[in-house]
Amino acid sequence: MREIKFRGLGVDGKWWFGESSPTGENHINLATFFANVHAGAIRPETVGEWTGGKDGKSGKEIYCGDIGKPRSRFSPTLWEVYWDERVCQFRVCAHGDRQFDKTHTVDWIDEVVSNIYENPELLGKKETT
Repeated sequence: MREIKFRGLGVDGKWWFGESSPTGENHINLATFFANVHAGAIRPETVGEWTGGKDGKSGKEIYCGDIGKPRSRFSPTLWEVYWDERVCQFRVCAHGDRQFDKTHTVDWIDEVVSNIYENPELLGKKETT
C-alpha cells in the first residue's frame, strides 16, 4: 500500500508537504498540514496528492498539478498530472486538456519540470494566482 502524501503552496511562497511520517524541513504531519490549509497558511487551490509515482529521470515524486515531459520522444508537448474521477486514477494529458482522447497514467512522465500553479504558461494557461 502506498503512503498518502499531500503538497501545497504556502502563503510564504514555500511548498509544504503533509505526510504520515514527516521527513524534514517543510514536512509536517497530515493533521497539521490540513489545519494550515483550513487556516489559510497553505493555499487550498494548490493542494495536490502524491500519485505514488516518481519521474523516470531523477526519481522526483509526482504530485497532482505537476507538469512533466513524457517518456515518449514522439510527444514533444508537456503534460499535466490530474485526478481523473471517471476512472479513479491519476492521469496525464497533453496541453492541460483533460478531455484529450489520449490520456495516460503517470508512469508516462519522464521528468517533472514544474507545476500548474507556478508556471501555468507552460501549458498555455493563464496564471492561477
